[in-house]
Amino acid sequence: MVLNISTKRSVFCALALFIAAVLVIITIRGGYHQNFHSTIRDYIDGKHQAVSTGGSGNLRKVETQQVSKSKSRGNKVYNFGNGRIAVGSSGYDLSSSKLESMNVAELEDLYESVVLETTADCSTERRFGRKGNGGWELCLVGPFTPTKPCFSYSFGVNNIWEFDDEVAATFRCQVTAFDPRMSQESHMRNDKVAFIKEGVYSKQGTLNGWSVDSYLGHLKRFGAENFIIDILKFDVESLEWPALETAVRDGSLGNVKQLLLETRIEKTRTKKNFKKYFSVLKSLYDTGFRQWKHNWNTNCNYRSSLNKDLDGKFCHELYYININFLTDDRPAQNPADLRLLPPFARFMISKAKNFNKANDILKTDLTSLTSVQLEVMYFGILEQVHVNCPYSMRIGGTADGGWDVCFSRPFNIEESKPCIAFSFGINNIWSYDDILADKYHCNVHMFDPSMNANDHQRKTTSWFYRTGLSSENKVEGNGWKMRTLCTLFSELGYRNKKIDILKIDIEHWEWTSFEKAFSEGCLTNVKQLLFESHTSELVRQKSDYGRLIRVWQGLFKLGFRTWKWHKNPQSLFFKSAASPKEQRACCYEHYMLNTNLVDL
Repeated sequence: MVLNISTKRSVFCALALFIAAVLVIITIRGGYHQNFHSTIRDYIDGKHQAVSTGGSGNLRKVETQQVSKSKSRGNKVYNFGNGRIAVGSSGYDLSSSKLESMNVAELEDLYESVVLETTADCSTERRFGRKGNGGWELCLVGPFTPTKPCFSYSFGVNNIWEFDDEVAATFRCQVTAFDPRMSQESHMRNDKVAFIKEGVYSKQGTLNGWSVDSYLGHLKRFGAENFIIDILKFDVESLEWPALETAVRDGSLGNVKQLLLETRIEKTRTKKNFKKYFSVLKSLYDTGFRQWKHNWNTNCNYRSSLNKDLDGKFCHELYYININFLTDDRPAQNPADLRLLPPFARFMISKAKNFNKANDILKTDLTSLTSVQLEVMYFGILEQVHVNCPYSMRIGGTADGGWDVCFSRPFNIEESKPCIAFSFGINNIWSYDDILADKYHCNVHMFDPSMNANDHQRKTTSWFYRTGLSSENKVEGNGWKMRTLCTLFSELGYRNKKIDILKIDIEHWEWTSFEKAFSEGCLTNVKQLLFESHTSELVRQKSDYGRLIRVWQGLFKLGFRTWKWHKNPQSLFFKSAASPKEQRACCYEHYMLNTNLVDL
């Protein structure tokens, strides 16, 4: 078929009108933010090539086209040695009168457009942590590049540590991570990352059985309410809305440089809920936060009853920078000499749910129990936790030879001047003792008769003795020099002094050594007791569980309570008499605190 010229012109005009109509619809449906994103990136001069730094996240300088500067919507560019920040303004009216005039379907549609509106651009970014869920982007331009001393508060971990660990390792930031849903108790993950088993909400209290507090409440507990927080991350499954409502109202977000936010809306879609969401988003904008990036969370199961095109699109990862830090009258970083108390410095030792079980064991008449009952009781004791130590760290290796130390007051060895440590059983693994001496400046006395080394001073504040721990002062047939604990304390001048840490790992000799120490009365001044227990099966004998339990009773009488335990992964396993199908481990590591030193 041949069309004449007039007909061709009509077809072309109709096609042009159709395309124009589609573009208008896209703009109305919220596509305008994407055009603005292109405009604001085009506003940056120059074309940057991608720069790879390796690792799980790559440093990216965003490629931009070299075009003439646009003056639309008040765009402004800030130039820094490591990149540029472009800032624009929002194109949406979120006034109360505007929102009140809209129905729920219109509010739902507007919400998607608002949370995806980009009002800033960062030329250099990097993803930290996983590529998928749990990883997050950071803007690394100018004042937004974390510089020591830097601080990160991370709410919502879900056992995905890569982001927090990488931030701490890369920038040497002190990271405090929170999650009340995790099974772990509060602890120091390493010297830069602390975990607190609590959540964030609008106020202090209990929610769903979880301990929660406002963002400002958490800051005040650590004396950080006036600090600049380099990174604040919220991934708290819809609790971000009440938490942010309070934070924008009390002004605690003003000192935050970067805000990483996962937003989820409630399944109940009402005008009241949407107005709450818009109020928070508008308050963030008014505080100075500008969104430079967004991602959809593909794990979202949201289903819209009003617009199926929006199914699964209401869980977003939003990335904000606080543009107040781009002005000259705002400090870009914390003072170099700023120091924050360790996250748990104000947290005290507390009772665990099994605290009273130690007292029950003290009252038990062991003579009335059968051998099977004694076995069950013994292994039950090994796996009890009586007290919580919220601030602890592993010293030495993660495998055999490393030990956990409680740093909560009054057991913090950093506050002892100097700290005193006795260490029995070295086996040529020096890491634990060397760190105590080098990093914490402890006076460390190390003992092991089995090593091929003579008495010597190993470090400025550590000494090795080719002597073993026993129930008698004697020389064994194999030539080993043995001493009781009280004898060694006396010979070295510590008989009546506080001993910060006593570590014992002496392959079954611990039982007779403890029994002698009880009779001579030299454990009362020990603050922390770390030891490995060994059943007689280790030396090819049958255990007398009644005797072993009496040693535990002796420790309990002196006030020692367990805050942590674990089986030695290299343990010998043997059949249980109580349950032949069950395998018992001969060897456990125990971590105990002298609770006579605290008010519980």
